[in-house]
Amino acid sequence: MNLHLIPWHGRGSAVLLALFLSFPVLRANLTCTATTTEIRGAVFNDYNYNGVCDANEEACEADILVILTDGNGNTQAATTGIDGRYVLSGLTAGTRYRLEFTNLPAYLTPTFDGSDNGTPVQFTTPGNCANLAVSRPNDFCQTDPPVVVSCFGEEDGTSSNAGDPAVITFPYTAEGHDFTGTTKNAGYQGTTRATIAQVGSVYGAAWQRAPARYYLSAFHKRYSAFGPNGPDAIYQFDGAGNLLGALELDVLTGGADVAGADVHDFTVDGSGRVYDLGTGDASYDGVGKRSLGDIEISQDGKTLYVINLFDRTLYFIDVSDGTIGNASLLRTLPLPDATGAGRHRPFAIAVQRGRIWIGSVDENGSAAHIHSLEPTGSTFTLEHTVDLTFDRQRVIGNNADATPDGDWNPWATTAAGTPTLGGTEFYYPQPMLTDIAFDGKDVILGFRDRFGDQSGSDKRFTPAATFDTYGTSGGDILRVCYNATTDDFTTETGNTGACPGVGGRPNSGPGGEEFYHWDFYETTDPWDGASVTGGFHYETAQGGLLQIPGQPSVMTTIMDPISDFSGGVLKLDNTTGRREGQGNTETVAVAD
Repeated sequence: MNLHLIPWHGRGSAVLLALFLSFPVLRANLTCTATTTEIRGAVFNDYNYNGVCDANEEACEADILVILTDGNGNTQAATTGIDGRYVLSGLTAGTRYRLEFTNLPAYLTPTFDGSDNGTPVQFTTPGNCANLAVSRPNDFCQTDPPVVVSCFGEEDGTSSNAGDPAVITFPYTAEGHDFTGTTKNAGYQGTTRATIAQVGSVYGAAWQRAPARYYLSAFHKRYSAFGPNGPDAIYQFDGAGNLLGALELDVLTGGADVAGADVHDFTVDGSGRVYDLGTGDASYDGVGKRSLGDIEISQDGKTLYVINLFDRTLYFIDVSDGTIGNASLLRTLPLPDATGAGRHRPFAIAVQRGRIWIGSVDENGSAAHIHSLEPTGSTFTLEHTVDLTFDRQRVIGNNADATPDGDWNPWATTAAGTPTLGGTEFYYPQPMLTDIAFDGKDVILGFRDRFGDQSGSDKRFTPAATFDTYGTSGGDILRVCYNATTDDFTTETGNTGACPGVGGRPNSGPGGEEFYHWDFYETTDPWDGASVTGGFHYETAQGGLLQIPGQPSVMTTIMDPISDFSGGVLKLDNTTGRREGQGNTETVAVAD
């Protein structure tokens, strides 16, 4: 349920998006034909609790035990498969049987009676189909929930930016730009919830339904100061958007600098410039290694999961009553290293189908890894590895295929040693897997460019630099498809294969053409998602995701959603990869 951030383009404001509440996407229907000696059916996700298998809902709940009993007490059982379906055969035509759906996971509850749904206990005869509608309470939400966005400000938080917005909310249905043009067509709909002086630089976000609370975690970004509670802070807001205070890992653990010390250096030199490299480039290299990453709330709403980037550890915090003073540390768990080489950099976290999902990258820029964990367990399962050595589009310029391109690079540790590309607007993409979302059982991955947080806007990159530069970030959004037959995952495969998209530019994704291929910005009309020329920025997705279960599109943070130097969000269609709604107004500028 997190949406998350937009690192800055270097030149504009940065935006982080986190959303609360929800609806994944139903590609299955309940078409069912049973013979006169069979009873068939399915267990499906009913995201809006109406008892109807709508076009955006899915039948995919496996391992549900369906027990049939006849009038003499004889029983027969069937278990739903990976596709959520079951069949009971060899029955007597015309005989009335009792069906009971059992073994529901703790995270699922039956929804309401409807045209496609009965209760967990039903009575029927062979030749009919009996379905059960279930849902995860956390998946239900109102039609137009608020989206929570974090914005970054430069300098030390006490300058003229101190009063600027750091946390903003806006409606999920907010509009602001027609994808075929470059002119705003709707007014700004954001509401400031906290200023930079109040919370500083924050990124991870989590929503707690009861009591209504949302949390945002501190984030290390060059030129952007922490809030008053430091690198280990998790700021808490009530449902109305009022800042209530902050949890601190140091307080919860009884330690010091648990998330790393604040290594920002906002010293002003003789020419009036601030570099914020930190001693030994500690601030520059601290991006993705210090402070906190993503956060998430447990399925039951009682535990806050926090990724500490500094010690690469998952923290379990009891926040069951929503009162800061009553919060306590339950346990910690070292995060998994897929290669065993010590280069793992975890960041993303999600909660789905009763498991905790963790996203990390290899510091050498070669791969991303997805692990999962039972909430009460201690052993992580490697679910999928994404090869990141594929061709990507150029980050800036009017030719997506031009060199130097935007391929992922190893993490850079010093500013002077970073082999940047370009001129005044320069880049050096380094992957951080900062968000995970689920569209049904398919996985959507949000990648943030670390360089966007290491560089600045209109700054001298190092004391030796002779002119001001604008760091330009190039993130990404990838799709990983679930295979119900083999019970595993496949990274997007271009326009054909096991995880295909529709259209897209060549040489732009793991399979050739990237699935979500409308993550770009053009300065003139019309925009063309298949052309390798005409654009100005490619790979503009910035790592924050929001997938409301049942909705056809994923929301992502984006660079230049409306105009150059702007930051905001857009929705990308989960079937076509295009910006949502041809001719509709689907992009929103959060900051210009």
